[in-house]
Amino acid sequence: MSQISQRYAEAFYEAAEAQGKQDACLADLLTCSGVLSAGSSFLDYLLNPKATLSEKQQRIREVFHGEVEDLTQNLLLLMLQKGRITLVPEVLNDYQAIHDSRKNVIRMKITTAYEAEPELIDRIAEKFRKQYDAESVQVDVDVDPDLIGGAIIVIGDTMYDESVRGKLQALETEINAE
Repeated sequence: MSQISQRYAEAFYEAAEAQGKQDACLADLLTCSGVLSAGSSFLDYLLNPKATLSEKQQRIREVFHGEVEDLTQNLLLLMLQKGRITLVPEVLNDYQAIHDSRKNVIRMKITTAYEAEPELIDRIAEKFRKQYDAESVQVDVDVDPDLIGGAIIVIGDTMYDESVRGKLQALETEINAE
């Protein structure tokens, strides 16, 4: 997270909030970030010094007209003009963090050793929703057979390692410390 992308995200969120379009603009940023991801031909075109700024701006208008909010399109045009179009994915991440904070949403990643039943995932999510006093929880589930059993839960910068692999590593560290 850079200070520049943070400033863009904050200003964009404030503008979206003033129009009641925070959710729509978040969806727009997800779309734009995908289209403008590193290595995409569209991003390569926008970075091409042979194309003029007005040609690039027109191309953005053509690609995104009717697909995203005018507010989002204006953000893209501004970032292009300021030479910061490559920061769109970072702005998305910063905007998402602001959005989650204002909406009292927590994001968690649950990694299990095997595919967990949806009911188990829901119970875990509900436990942490209550613990964090959140309105809702967005869960990303992953499977890593190397965990052997149990789960690793990550919320923000906090990791809860309840995996068999984690417990074995902790035991090994304890044995080696003696």
